[in-house]
Amino acid sequence: MRRIIVSLSVLAALGVFAGCGDDEVPPLTADEFASQANAICKDHAAQVAEKRKGILPITSADQSAEFTRDVAVPSVRDSFDDIEKLREPEKDKEKIAKMLEAGNKALDIAEEELKDKERAAVFLNTSTEEYKELRKQFNEAARELKLNDCADPE
Repeated sequence: MRRIIVSLSVLAALGVFAGCGDDEVPPLTADEFASQANAICKDHAAQVAEKRKGILPITSADQSAEFTRDVAVPSVRDSFDDIEKLREPEKDKEKIAKMLEAGNKALDIAEEELKDKERAAVFLNTSTEEYKELRKQFNEAARELKLNDCADPE
């Protein structure tokens, strides 16, 4: 009988604490969100830069495409995933979702274009119109949200 009571007490406690998840954590303020998202982007950019140092000099379009495909694109996607995990401000949820959607779609295009050597060389020099438009949407939203470390340099 004592085991049952202890077991029920443990289950009851687990049930009480189960309600203490992410739903009860207040969303970040816009400034807190910007600060944390910018830190994420800076960290990922620093990791890419460090990896790039290890292979310099990059002497061919193939080498550049391979680095972009295998290192830069996954790192940017990871930064988007990390930003998505933040408790965004309620008023900016839709804007953040659209920004990350545009960014991920641009990365999908980049990954696809960088698979083929011929297309990769062209893509690295000119990109596609759809890619440029998605990057523009991402950058505009990022700057509006004060995520300047996440946007492309102007």
